[in-house]
Amino acid sequence: MVPWILRCLHVLALSLYPTTPEPPLDETARAIDVAAHQVPLDGDDGVVEMARELAVLAATEGHLRPDAVARDRFGESYGLFQLHETTLRWLRRPKEDAFDPVTAALIAAVLIRKSHAVCAKAGKGAELGWYASGGPTCSVPEGLAASARRMRLAASLPSPVWVSPR
Repeated sequence: MVPWILRCLHVLALSLYPTTPEPPLDETARAIDVAAHQVPLDGDDGVVEMARELAVLAATEGHLRPDAVARDRFGESYGLFQLHETTLRWLRRPKEDAFDPVTAALIAAVLIRKSHAVCAKAGKGAELGWYASGGPTCSVPEGLAASARRMRLAASLPSPVWVSPR
């Protein structure tokens, strides 16, 4: 699945940041693969859907940079998935975990599942509303708008093509 994830990351990089040099994406693709298999979403396509959402979050949150740091009025966010320092404290995880692509992807996958659960009644496109707004609800307009954009991006990614070994 790593080659397909890598293709999705390249598509996102080109569509979101066409004039910016693309960071190395191999490690990010492998990290997303691990997390999607270990913490899939519910349903028959849960692994693929988790990989799509992780790829979109890595592109939109951390701009595909594992070393990304952002500051807002509430503190700092780190890594590919912009894990906020308050979220890391809540999960009892050190800041360094946000900079390790595999660990960060696993944490983000758990948070994506939580966001899907919290936003289950908010309708299609709202699935990442809790994640986008930093919790605690799925009713923050900015978070819902960001979720809708991200879910559209995830749906626009190429579908995986499975090839059976001979």
